[in-house]
Amino acid sequence: MLVFCYTPAKGKLMPVSPELVRFGVFELDLNTGELRRNGRKLKLQEQPFRVLNLLLQEPGQAVARDKLKESLWPADTFVDFDHSLNAAIAKLRQALGDSAENPRFIETLARRGYRFIAPVEFVGSSNGNVVQPDITPNGVHRENGTERGFATIAVAVPGKKRIGFVVAISAAVVLALLLLVVWSRQGKQPANTELVELTDGTGLTADPAISAEGKLVAYASDRGSHGNLNIWIQQLGPGGSAVQLTHDDVDASEPTFSPDGTKIAFRSKKDGGGIYLIPVIGGEPSRLTQSGRSPRFSPDGHWIAYWSGGSDAVVPTVRGAGAIYIVASAGGEPKRLGMDLSTAGNPVWSPDGKHLLVYVSPKEGYAWDTADWWLVALDGSPSTRTSDFSALKTQGFSLGFDRIPRLSQWSNDFITFSAGFGDAVNAWRAPVSPDGRISGPAERLTSGTTLEISPTLSANGELFFASLNRNTAVWSLAADPDQAKVRGEPKKITEGVTEILPSISADGRKLAFTAAYTRDHGGIGRVGFGPVASLREPIALPQEAAQLQTQVRDLDTGKEATVSSGAVPQWHPQISRDGTMVAYTSGKPGQLYAAPVSGGSPRMILGGANFMTWDWSLDKSRLLFSSADDIHSLDLQSGRDKLFLNKPGISLFQQKIFA
Repeated sequence: MLVFCYTPAKGKLMPVSPELVRFGVFELDLNTGELRRNGRKLKLQEQPFRVLNLLLQEPGQAVARDKLKESLWPADTFVDFDHSLNAAIAKLRQALGDSAENPRFIETLARRGYRFIAPVEFVGSSNGNVVQPDITPNGVHRENGTERGFATIAVAVPGKKRIGFVVAISAAVVLALLLLVVWSRQGKQPANTELVELTDGTGLTADPAISAEGKLVAYASDRGSHGNLNIWIQQLGPGGSAVQLTHDDVDASEPTFSPDGTKIAFRSKKDGGGIYLIPVIGGEPSRLTQSGRSPRFSPDGHWIAYWSGGSDAVVPTVRGAGAIYIVASAGGEPKRLGMDLSTAGNPVWSPDGKHLLVYVSPKEGYAWDTADWWLVALDGSPSTRTSDFSALKTQGFSLGFDRIPRLSQWSNDFITFSAGFGDAVNAWRAPVSPDGRISGPAERLTSGTTLEISPTLSANGELFFASLNRNTAVWSLAADPDQAKVRGEPKKITEGVTEILPSISADGRKLAFTAAYTRDHGGIGRVGFGPVASLREPIALPQEAAQLQTQVRDLDTGKEATVSSGAVPQWHPQISRDGTMVAYTSGKPGQLYAAPVSGGSPRMILGGANFMTWDWSLDKSRLLFSSADDIHSLDLQSGRDKLFLNKPGISLFQQKIFA
């Protein structure tokens, strides 16, 4: 491990015609347009590559956003520049493993542009030249007479290979790169941490679990199979090889060790799905329940808690679609807990084995103020709300439909979880009281730019987690509706980092969708590596980084336009059948807006509750929308709405008008 600060190196020039640019473990080949890490080629799209090339031309210097705009897009190009540039920067940082909050390579200069801050070596036909940013010997950058302190940490782990995995998931097709890694807490400072990759080979690897004695790790992986997940187990330490435990042609995932380390419980989709048990030494899995997911052994090993219902979401997202159960690990009839909760999932045992901490979804649609972790007693006592989400929100955490804090572990006086903070999703832990209430500031355990999820702390202080690099785009697939057959291959339509919830006009020429992008922010989070009790200052709150906006794309010309800009989130757009109007939800609580696709100011058509639009009538005189358990029809001329359907306790989705 090496900790270093940069010192000035003036007068060193870039070769006239460089062929390679080297920085850290990366190498950019300007002839082939390839970015390599330790000699291994990385996937980088054209726009992020061009941004990197421009920044490397002026290392240590500020490159204005306007200059990037002029270089990347011709003057007559019709494009949402801010959205496109932010997306390119986000993809570039993902490829480099860089962070906007703690940059090692690309620094954001708020409202101005970006700067490449790492030493750069240009290699041409002559010897390479090194260009370093203007940094004082104590590691402070001088800018306009002021000093701003920072340092860079490089971590070297001999004998380990970096590996990537790609998988297509969800209706929008998500490209994921997932790594299983371990972080050793050998001291109180970031410089004393060691990052080690455990998995090798291609494929998707997820859901790490560590045995009680810390000698074995289990995970779900699709390597060695035909695209489906199976359970694998691997011995930690030098020469530890991976062994495949299940060999089914359907997914097996979410493994968890029994306290004595002899068995693994896991979720499988075999024979309709359920919770299964398998010996650590291998053998035939035995079915324990006929449904369920996220199994967890009780501290004494006598019980397994799990939740059932809903879709493949990691937590229940629809009211009435999740229930908590326990079943004896030796077998028997499952028992439902938390009967006073309408929707619950993702149970985690308390250290004494008398309670479960569970996630309860919002009462109505996207009313995230009502989502929380609840404490459920095994003796049937009333469940109690912890108000932990309120505490996390106060500290600056992001809450939303794709930013739900997810519990992983409750050990001693701390809970471990993954959550969104700013523009990153990392592993965290927080001190809690015996009733599951957060009693102090949460502590960030990881600080990468990918989705770092499923964190578990072992008894000897090692953190195991999965790192997911996810880009979500909108794709099209030609199909024959009369024959119910697919015609041709999928075609990617959008190129951003996160683009979801597509809605298309009847003629297939206009596409509306929700785009999430990262805007510049200058907040820096304080990361504690010692006991939480040692933190004397709260984590500094960054500005909110993730924004949701409504975009409309002309599929004939490829031109895109933002329906409305601003800080208020917009989501779930529905385009009219003739492609001239788009309605969407905006604000908190969700209000309905409508705007012309050709341009113009949006107008609020309904406000005051959590509304979500679903369809336009053919003549654009009515909108079909939902609110809680109701479906309404709104007359746009009179502003009157009419109750169309009511199903108490059931969330209703995807309503369409057939006319």
